[in-house]
Amino acid sequence: MPKFKPGNLVRIKESTHEPAIPSHRLGLVMETLSEEIDESRSYTAFYNVAFTGGKILKFHEMFLELVEE
Repeated sequence: MPKFKPGNLVRIKESTHEPAIPSHRLGLVMETLSEEIDESRSYTAFYNVAFTGGKILKFHEMFLELVEE
């Protein structure tokens, strides 16, 4: 079962290093990448996350935090 849903606002964890991440580290989950889900480990998934300016990056759920504020 995916941890995040399309439309969730997420923050990329500070420990994640990727030059393309904007400094605000906030993005919107666009979709769960079902082809990336390993059925033997159904608790883990990859997501496409959109940032301002139209940039979309792929992240494993361990690098994401749900923003609930």
